[in-house]
Amino acid sequence: MRQMVERLGVGLMVAALGACTTALPPDKTAAQGPPFNDEIRQGYVQLASAEWDEGDWSFVHFNGKAAAAMEGDAVWPDKVSSRRVPGAAIPEALTMRERLVDALEKGGREAKPIEAAAAQVHFDCWLEKLAEGSAGTDCKAAFVAALEAVEAVLTDLPDTYHVQFDPGSDFLDVIALNTITDAVRAADLLNAKHINVIGYADRSGPASLNQTLSERRAAAVAGTLVRAGIAVNAINVEARGEGGSGADGRRVEIVLGS
Repeated sequence: MRQMVERLGVGLMVAALGACTTALPPDKTAAQGPPFNDEIRQGYVQLASAEWDEGDWSFVHFNGKAAAAMEGDAVWPDKVSSRRVPGAAIPEALTMRERLVDALEKGGREAKPIEAAAAQVHFDCWLEKLAEGSAGTDCKAAFVAALEAVEAVLTDLPDTYHVQFDPGSDFLDVIALNTITDAVRAADLLNAKHINVIGYADRSGPASLNQTLSERRAAAVAGTLVRAGIAVNAINVEARGEGGSGADGRRVEIVLGS
């Protein structure tokens, strides 16, 4: 009788696993999207396998998160309220989840995809262990170490960014826009209080035209910063005309200040 019950239990678990996955198994299929998605897919596959070995039904949940990552979906760390976490552990769990989400939203997935994925998977593992009545020490330690690695790289950022232009142009191409995006992210992470935007032109034309061109370039960058969420009153715009020869002169400097 006991063997029949055990076989029935295994059968139900297999059925549940099949119902929660797509036609492509997440343990054998690389994820669509950025590197973070594949890192987190692998992490959740491993976590689901560990829960399976323990006979815990939460393997279905983690396998589902692996499948979502495989399909290119945005996968977030579990909410503390989704687990029966002991009351005494809730404040710390909430604080640590807030830190994790903040790091992910501020570019952690892109800057450190391996560490960011490890932090999220181990956070979910920690919540699961807390709900099971364990301290989840190993999961928590791995989570904190990975999170600190992500946070460290996010604050180790330059305070000056160079936006380059083609000759005679104030057009912002994809590379220029990406540089501005990096500057905006750094301004947020470094809590920059003011931003100097300084326009230059090369020496290939008349000085008066170069002064005007440097003004247009600085204005284009400043306008993009504002559209990206930087406060107008935090930006100081300057145009210095000729600032060098060739590509070195065709630039706008974004300088972050405290």
